[in-house]
Amino acid sequence: MSLSRIKTASGHQFHGTGWVDKNQCLFSVTPGLPLGDVLESISNLLDTLEDPIHEAAMGERPLQDNHAWLVLHTLHSAKAALDALADGLDQVILPNPHSEPLADTTEA
Repeated sequence: MSLSRIKTASGHQFHGTGWVDKNQCLFSVTPGLPLGDVLESISNLLDTLEDPIHEAAMGERPLQDNHAWLVLHTLHSAKAALDALADGLDQVILPNPHSEPLADTTEA
């Protein structure tokens, strides 16, 4: 399997907005983005969380108010991108649910 075939799938929305019963999101992951680019972006997003979480763990600054929202929104963004990649991977590995499963190519 070529890694270049793995791209983000559509349908991954995040950051709910409006009344909860509306079930609407403000942002969505762009479908068709390549694996490497998305993994790099996820890494960068998670990297921005290191300082506020470390400061909270060390008792230097509590994780509250804007810092807590920063962590929450960043985690939601990274999770949505990772979920879109996981679904994109499923589409490459199992492109048709009615097709035969891929042969096991591992050596015994």
